[in-house]
Amino acid sequence: MANFPAVFLLLLACQQVLTMEQHDIQEKQLSQAKRRLSPQSTVEIQSCLVSSGDVGCGNFQCFNNNSCEIQGLHQICLTLLHNAGRYDSQGKSFVKDALRCMALGLRQRFSCVSRRCSAVREMVFSLQRECYSKHQLCLALRDHMDTMGSLVQFHLMFPPGPYVELMNFLLKCGEDVRLWVGQRLRGQCEQHWGGAVQQL
Repeated sequence: MANFPAVFLLLLACQQVLTMEQHDIQEKQLSQAKRRLSPQSTVEIQSCLVSSGDVGCGNFQCFNNNSCEIQGLHQICLTLLHNAGRYDSQGKSFVKDALRCMALGLRQRFSCVSRRCSAVREMVFSLQRECYSKHQLCLALRDHMDTMGSLVQFHLMFPPGPYVELMNFLLKCGEDVRLWVGQRLRGQCEQHWGGAVQQL
């Protein structure tokens, strides 16, 4: 259990290396909290969601390049699909069902959510948690850590978004998974910013 806080301390330290002053980060977060999707972005996302199918990554691409900066859903989907051929039947079932759960949820919930970016992000994160739990990501991961490893990418966790939500979920999947995620993140952080991290 002691490793759980250590992972977060590591992430905080690496974030300091990656970003500018803490004051700048707080100002950006306040700015994003007040930000809203423009009417044009809302219509474009809604239209994209309606025209995308339930299978594949089309729905997730609808959230790229908008004023709310919700990046990562499409990349997570592509990574899961890229590795699907290496999973056994349980892993393949997780990928198919979890992605379909997310696609359907995005389509159904987007039109009901406020245009505030914070509300849109929370809808996305809530849906991630729901679909990962419902389709047993933790169980699938325990048997496929080697193939799921490509999902743990430290440099994709900034600014915070779907990748951070995914890592938060994985860190609750039991001691083995928590240690594995922590080691991968630490290794990646040291590889890119070694001197600063080793002093921790």
